[in-house]
Amino acid sequence: MQKFDLEICNVCKTLGISLMDILDKLKEKIGNTSLVEITSRNIPNGNRIFAKLEYENPTESHYDRIYWELFKHLESKGEINRGLTKLIEVSSGTAAISFSWFCKQLGYESKVILPNRMIKKIFEEFIDSSTEIIISNKNQYVAGAVSSLKEFMMANKNFYCMNHSRSEVSLIGTEKIGSEISDYFESIGIIPNIFIAACGNGLSIIGPGRVLKEKFPQLKIITFEDKNAPVGYKVKYPITFNQKYGNNFKFSTHHLYGTSAWGVYFPFIMDEKYKFTELVYDIILLKDLEWFSVDEELKKMNYDVGSTSLAAYFLAKDLSDSLFNQNIVILFYDKRSKYF
Repeated sequence: MQKFDLEICNVCKTLGISLMDILDKLKEKIGNTSLVEITSRNIPNGNRIFAKLEYENPTESHYDRIYWELFKHLESKGEINRGLTKLIEVSSGTAAISFSWFCKQLGYESKVILPNRMIKKIFEEFIDSSTEIIISNKNQYVAGAVSSLKEFMMANKNFYCMNHSRSEVSLIGTEKIGSEISDYFESIGIIPNIFIAACGNGLSIIGPGRVLKEKFPQLKIITFEDKNAPVGYKVKYPITFNQKYGNNFKFSTHHLYGTSAWGVYFPFIMDEKYKFTELVYDIILLKDLEWFSVDEELKKMNYDVGSTSLAAYFLAKDLSDSLFNQNIVILFYDKRSKYF
């Protein structure tokens, strides 16, 4: 994890400087991540793959953008206050790391609820020790953690849930990813043809996607998820889903942690006002761990990335077999050290 100059924030607190000032200091370290071309001989047919390195953020995650916007908004509206408000979130891993980091910097008491099948490495090594971790006692993976959150909130009225996957403020952070991508391609004088992002809760599709589509109308947005939990696929292709699965579909856990969370309501995917089905050109279902085949290739190029990033590159390469001279943009969400 990247080092951050915590002394700056500690001095701010000692001098009584406002949290807005502290947030402004944090902002200097967030965003404006590199966008690089993956120079591999294994990319066929004259296609080019560009990766946005979101792991350059302080906690090595695009969620730093999201939580900065959330804290800034909630603080300015007076909905949360350090020393008075206790914060809680539910997460499948990466969001929890960013959430706990912000709580530490800003001095908030915090808890996070994780699914009971979480990677131990995430909560043992990466979630800040100042955040209390609650492991859900329910078996439905993320849906079980969400259920545990509802029970917790009923019994603890003094906690505020930031609800990152349902707040429109969260989209502001991911829209900036789209703006940075757009600025980059304008600066080098070429047009992106395809944008690939994980389905997840929809934040990294809707936010960057609608900014990019406005700038590049011909851009095709393609998302992916594990075939064992086709959340967005069911929304995009309801007839095909029913024909394929009918009432017999059974969710099973998988290794694309942070995406494909079955049984959870994600408004950015499921609410018609966000136009998910119109924005997304296609959804690709991946077999569990098939994407791991590109791990060694990326590591040799010094891209030591996590599961979802591997899947994005795997899909970009796979699509390149049937495409010609396309500029494909993917996101490298975080580092592999959180997962493997």
